[in-house]
Amino acid sequence: MRYEVHTPLKGYSGTVADVVFTGGRAVVDGSQRAALAYFHRHGYGILPVEAEPLDSGGSVADAAEPDQTAPDEDGDESDGAGLPGEPEPPTATEQEAERLPKPAKNAPVAAWTAYTAQLLGVTADDLGGKTKVELQELVAEHEKKGTDQ
Repeated sequence: MRYEVHTPLKGYSGTVADVVFTGGRAVVDGSQRAALAYFHRHGYGILPVEAEPLDSGGSVADAAEPDQTAPDEDGDESDGAGLPGEPEPPTATEQEAERLPKPAKNAPVAAWTAYTAQLLGVTADDLGGKTKVELQELVAEHEKKGTDQ
């Protein structure tokens, strides 16, 4: 099974967990379980991609993958990676309605950009490609202003 993954930062282009994103979107193979688990934990949108018909000769049934929710040898339907057998991750609309948590200091610049944009009420484009250190400084200044009032 393949999954379409959307970054929390709209339009992000770059590499996260060895997956290349273009315009905030990437398609990930189900075998990339570590990457999918990372994306699930960090609030990326993850949607299953429907099987596409074959171009020549075969039928859609030939192209379909086995049932991904069938129990494995230990009877567990879930692998803990936010894949079939677990509740669906929040939709993009639900994610936008929620406040992003403050990222860890070592989180990717994309996470800091999304958090800073949300905190300051601006778009990622308004932040002009700032470095992670610059974003962290903006957040610290904003938090300091909040405590000074």
